[in-house]
Amino acid sequence: MKRTAIALVGTLLLTALAACSRMDTQSLSKESMAPKEAPTIQSKGNAPFGEPIVVHNGQELLQKLSSNKHFLLMPGGDYDLYQMDGSVNPTFIDGVFEKLENIIIEGQGEAQVDFFTESSANSVLNLVGCSNITLKNLNLGYDFISRYIDCNVPVLELDDCKNITLENCTLSGGAGGISAFRVDGLKCTNVVIKDCTEKIFILQKTQNALFNHCEFINKKEELLHLFNAHNIKFENSRLEGYVVDYPNILWDDDIMLINHPSDGTAYVIKEEQFESVRLKNVTVAGKSVLKELEALHPSVKPELNLWYDEFSGDLYVECLMNYSSALQENEYLPQIEQAKQIISQRAYVFGNVYVRLSWPGNEEGIESDYEGVIRISDTDTDIFRLMNDNRAYLSSDEALRILKAWWPPLLTIYGNKAVNEVLDISYMGIFVEYGEPYYHFSVSSDYGYYADFGGGYSVHAVDGSIHTRFDLNNFAKLKWATKEQIEAVLAYIMSQGIEIAEDAAYRAYSLSGDSDEIAFVILMNDYAGSDYFIKYENDNLLVEPYAQWTSP
Repeated sequence: MKRTAIALVGTLLLTALAACSRMDTQSLSKESMAPKEAPTIQSKGNAPFGEPIVVHNGQELLQKLSSNKHFLLMPGGDYDLYQMDGSVNPTFIDGVFEKLENIIIEGQGEAQVDFFTESSANSVLNLVGCSNITLKNLNLGYDFISRYIDCNVPVLELDDCKNITLENCTLSGGAGGISAFRVDGLKCTNVVIKDCTEKIFILQKTQNALFNHCEFINKKEELLHLFNAHNIKFENSRLEGYVVDYPNILWDDDIMLINHPSDGTAYVIKEEQFESVRLKNVTVAGKSVLKELEALHPSVKPELNLWYDEFSGDLYVECLMNYSSALQENEYLPQIEQAKQIISQRAYVFGNVYVRLSWPGNEEGIESDYEGVIRISDTDTDIFRLMNDNRAYLSSDEALRILKAWWPPLLTIYGNKAVNEVLDISYMGIFVEYGEPYYHFSVSSDYGYYADFGGGYSVHAVDGSIHTRFDLNNFAKLKWATKEQIEAVLAYIMSQGIEIAEDAAYRAYSLSGDSDEIAFVILMNDYAGSDYFIKYENDNLLVEPYAQWTSP
């Protein structure tokens, strides 16, 4: 209507009023100029961004991405730029954006928009020679598979850039969250950097950087590395390690700027200046999970020990819960499970947690191993109070009688006659796995070195089934091997040309419930038998050796 009114005046006034109209348009309120969800924003330079551009995936972003624009990223789209056709954007060269300026990339919605890549060999975003770039409300990182593979590149890579701003963003995975080289002006507000494999970030030949209301969370032993950096400020931020030390600030290659211990306590640095680095209201907390563990019981003093698998790089956590007074039996399992849950959730160790409970008079302790089996070696433990779930349980004496009655006989190879032997069966305590309790026994015989037949056997405390450890299964259910299975295995062994003494003996069992079965045959004295895979083909019983840990 405004422009229609102007047109009715005249050519001379039209020109003047048109210029005034453009000025008025720029001075209008945000609500009148832009969609409600997308206000018009001015760049840090003099050029306006114009009306925001809505994109739904990485391909749309690549097609439209150029300088002096404001992009609104809708949630749920695939923003993996390395899976898109990069040829549509001349500034996207070999996975790198070059010489862009005055850009806002903003995720829409209350939650941060996932901006992930599947490629562990590429940074999620790589900017070279860019200026006045703002990233807002984004979750930058790697997809579910790649984030657990050690990457040798950072999430965000900046080279020769000016005025880079991150607001309300999370950067996770990669060798580090940010790698900035020759950057002038880096501002991070409400930014979280976590799950890195080498560094939290590294700033090289970088100046005028501010980290305000940010969180830097250690996964292993990462650092905030400042190398030839100037005017770097940390304000109202937190440096934390849940089960590890907090990420310290490394100045150049030899000086750690923070000297507080990692003992679970949160220390606040009110204000401190070191050369070109300023810290103001910065909290550091190493092994902060200790405080959560202390809250599990009034008499506990927890300790944490860590180690890394050299092959996989995985973190393993050993948690020692030391109590000043004895626990009640119904507290054992809840204390273990709560400790494991706290550590696993806070440290992303995915079950690689060992927990041991101990107190004066119980030096052997109660332990839950890395595979999740809880071992209670105190043979006086009352299983009813331990489990505390109102189920009916066998006693340890009843379990012992069941095991003795089930135990496969020792037979001679030739003649299949039973061999006289003396068994030594010792009750070792209670094992619990996934809430199922077992009485555990050690079994040995006076007949030869291999007569212990594997050593450890367990009786399910409810149904009385017999179990032993096999492959990755701590409680493989057993049954007697059939006569047909035994004859097939013995025939196979003899067909291999192995000489067996006439006084040699064997015993056998198989896994329960498998159509294709694993049979165990142990030959005493001259030959130690092993495991054999048994299957039927055309009504014939076929046998082949089975190597635990390596066979499918």
